[in-house]
Parts: sequence; C-alpha cells; structure tokens
Amino acid sequence: AGSGLSLGDIGAFSADVTASAAKFAEGRQTGQSYRLRYSKSLISTGTSVDLTALRYSTRHYYSFSEFNGQGYRLDDEVSPWLQQRRRSSFQTQLSQQLGTWGSLNFRASRDDYWGDEHSLTGLALGYSNSYRGVSYGVNYSIDRMRNSDGNWPENRQLSLNFSVPFSVFGYAPALQSMYATASMTRDNTGRMLSQTGIS
Repeated sequence: AGSGLSLGDIGAFSADVTASAAKFAEGRQTGQSYRLRYSKSLISTGTSVDLTALRYSTRHYYSFSEFNGQGYRLDDEVSPWLQQRRRSSFQTQLSQQLGTWGSLNFRASRDDYWGDEHSLTGLALGYSNSYRGVSYGVNYSIDRMRNSDGNWPENRQLSLNFSVPFSVFGYAPALQSMYATASMTRDNTGRMLSQTGIS
C-alpha cells in the first residue's frame, strides 16, 4: 500500500509499505518494508532524477526472492551478497536524454544487511540507443562489498545487449510482433555470461 503526491514544478514524492508473511519449517515470520521515493523529470533538458531516499525493513521481512533463496548454497566464486537480506538501502538514478544520440544512465546505491556488518556499494554507468529499429546498450558496473574484516572486494562487470525486431527483415504480418534479444556480460575474473532469446 502506498500513496504519491505531486509537488508541481519540483517533482513528486511517494511513500509505501509492503508486508510479508513467510512460513518456514521452524515457524512463521512476518515483517514490513518501508520506502520513500522522490522523482523529478526536466522535460526541457531531457533529464530525470529518481531518488529512493530511504528503504528499510524489519528483521523478519522477506521479499519473494529472499524467501526462495533460503537454504541454497552459492558457489564460492559467486557474489556473497546475493542471498543476504537487506536492512536498508539508498539508491539514486540519473538519466539524460541525448536526442538522436541515445541516452545516458547513472546509478549509485548503498545497501546494508541484517545479521552482519556487510554493506554493498554500487556504481553503474550505461548508454543506450537505437538504429533503424535495432536497440542496443552498453553498461559498466562496480560493486564493492565491505565484509566483517573491513576488506572491500570488488566485482566489476561490462555488459552489452541488443534487441532486433523481425520487422526489419520484411513487412509480413507475422514478423511485426517478433523480436530477438542477445546479451553478453564479462566480469573482472574473466567469466562470461551470454544469453539469447526470441519472443
């Protein structure tokens, strides 16, 4: 449940609360998560700002993905924060339209987790555009996790993605609603992830 309020020329503000009930073998856990957001778009300059000023949860709040991740063990090389539950989060996103040159996006975030002293700081910069119906984008991100030893291991990723509508190959009605997607991601350890799909 939530509500939003337009502030006129200075943007918009919203607040919401989410309740969860998770049933485990050892019992039932209930909790809440609260979020405040501010958003502003400058149509004249093509700039938009989305600021999640504060998001925090009670100790026994589980999101859908957090609940489904319980009891699974990640491989040693996989980012260790993927199965931890966030206690608080601060996020900001900036987007700048460049007209026919596409758009730039910047994201910064800081997450803290329940049960330990871990915190995750993330930065990401992305560029996207389209040419004759073909959409493409490139994104670079850096995540740094502060662990209980005070160390800050880094996870850096570079990703490319494409979306090609089948309509570029002809005017047949069957082609107008079909498209193919492809993405490739490489991290700082040299691991590659590639995905392709047709819809």
